[in-house]
Amino acid sequence: MTKPKKKAAQSRTQTSRLRAPVKSQDIPVTQKMLSETKSELKSDISSVKLEVMSLRKEMDSKFAQMDSKFAQMDSKLELVIAAIHRTNAIVEEQNSRNRVVLDGYDQIYRRQEDMEERVTALEEKSR
Repeated sequence: MTKPKKKAAQSRTQTSRLRAPVKSQDIPVTQKMLSETKSELKSDISSVKLEVMSLRKEMDSKFAQMDSKFAQMDSKLELVIAAIHRTNAIVEEQNSRNRVVLDGYDQIYRRQEDMEERVTALEEKSR
């Protein structure tokens, strides 16, 4: 029965060896492990930098597209404003023509009123 006790003792020492350390400062680290971790972190950082640079270029192209669209909208707006100014000029010209025509009609109407008054006066005299 002494053999099972030895096996039990051996298994206890093996499990105690396999237990994880409680604190990270208690974990033994070699220079090679540190170097590998350092290079892995540097690699991760450079890939993130490249990704950020790629996103920045993409955003710059999107901003350039937006700038060109704003320029297109500005040119279209200028065309609309020019059309409005032309329309205003035509309306003002038409208003001035309308005044001339209305003045002519007013003179014709006054002459007709004068003629009707004269005809009425002549008719009254002839009676």
